[in-house]
Amino acid sequence: MGGDATTSPILALNNPPTHPTNNTVAFFTGEEDYTMTRTYGQWLGQEYIMMKGKQYTSINQIEEFIYSPWEEKVLLDGTDGMQFTPALKTDDVIKAFVNDLNRNCYFDYSHNDDTYPGLDNYYFAIQYALMQNKTANPANENYDVRITGTTNMTTSLNAYGFAAKGHYLQLSEEASSSVPTIVDLDGYAIVADDDNDDTFLGVEPLSGACLVALERIFFNMQLFGDDLFQNNKSAAIPEDFGYFYPLSYVKRESAWT
Repeated sequence: MGGDATTSPILALNNPPTHPTNNTVAFFTGEEDYTMTRTYGQWLGQEYIMMKGKQYTSINQIEEFIYSPWEEKVLLDGTDGMQFTPALKTDDVIKAFVNDLNRNCYFDYSHNDDTYPGLDNYYFAIQYALMQNKTANPANENYDVRITGTTNMTTSLNAYGFAAKGHYLQLSEEASSSVPTIVDLDGYAIVADDDNDDTFLGVEPLSGACLVALERIFFNMQLFGDDLFQNNKSAAIPEDFGYFYPLSYVKRESAWT
């Protein structure tokens, strides 16, 4: 970005802008309304999904400011994933604000797991609609989701990027020419797997406590051909979606003990 001092020259994957420092948050306790138990009330001191940024006030003065990463501001709607509404039923939709994605995420009941004898453990899977492109799901117009199987991270990370499920699970076939081949230590291509590359939450229904959490977020950048970054005949960059360059795979798990 040349001499633009509002942009960090290093985007640290272990300290990304989606994890702001000195962040003021607030939660509802659920004391007056149990359906609001541990639901976010504020993030960065705001009731909306917001980010910290920097802007010039003069040629040599910079100040921090709070801004929305999305075209229209989005109200916080969900918990931090540690606790959900008590007295859950199988037809309930549970909600979590996932700051890694700057999105409210919604989960539908999948099955009852038997990991903990004597306890019901309702598994909830993230809704497919969250990562549908904006044509298939008009609600995603606000998030500028262009490829089904992804969620846009360009504004959040200040670079052309997106997040997908592990190893491009459920990615649209129309973007297949943009996907690189990822291999294991033995040189075999890794294929996406429903059990290991999707995001699930296991919740004890009476208390709403999260027993198991499996988070799978695959960050990628998009490389597009231009006058400085030339295509060539042997490895042309796809024009529609560019070339996907994997950055990191967040495979985060927790289990109640």
